[in-house]
Amino acid sequence: LGAEHDLLMTSYPVSHARNADQFVAVAQIGAGPPQEVQPRLLAEFGPAETKRIVDNLRQANRPSASLALESYWSRGAILWGDAGPVRFRLSPLSSTAPGPARTAPSGDPGRLAEEFAARLSSAPVQFALHVQKFVSEQLTPIEDGAVEWKESDSPWLPVATVTIPVQNLLGAAGEIAGDRVDALAFNPWHAPAEFRPLGNLNRARHPVYTASARNWQAGNWQAGTVKPAQAVAADQPPHATSSP
Repeated sequence: LGAEHDLLMTSYPVSHARNADQFVAVAQIGAGPPQEVQPRLLAEFGPAETKRIVDNLRQANRPSASLALESYWSRGAILWGDAGPVRFRLSPLSSTAPGPARTAPSGDPGRLAEEFAARLSSAPVQFALHVQKFVSEQLTPIEDGAVEWKESDSPWLPVATVTIPVQNLLGAAGEIAGDRVDALAFNPWHAPAEFRPLGNLNRARHPVYTASARNWQAGNWQAGTVKPAQAVAADQPPHATSSP
């Protein structure tokens, strides 16, 4: 209790990349001229694999109505103490705060943040935390991040309810909390050894996230966008309650 543990999640069940090498290759191709992306993907991976990668990226980057209504998956596996390797998921609960009557236009870059803030101003936002246990490398592979662990092979097991309490994200306390978040060094390897990430994609993330956080923090301090935390007691971080 009282320990910090970073959990990396995204809004799609599996990665577009099977492994770290493929992740880097896709990123390098995607950074090139737009008209060359599709031909280079085809040349590198062939038609079937290119279709899988592109379809995955399109689904993962679809428009979102609300951050409070999305599900979030670990994609990769982590060790879960004595339970062994698992994948985990956050799913929105019906008890979560209702959305505002009016929302900003879909093209507004601050739309999702404003919508989430409006929900939290009146009621908490809640998610159910579930895990899937590792069965075998054939059914629930750890080293292939693009394979979904089927619920028929490994059912989702309830672990806890994650509650983000009522708070004013747009007020002074919210600004302080935002500064505190900007000052954090997020890394999925920021976890106890018995809950460490697994698989080659997660192993590659260790040095990448470490370097990224170092550069992010250095840039923020130089620009003056991260200020010393004040009145931290006003912050209300999310908390989890175990399921019965």
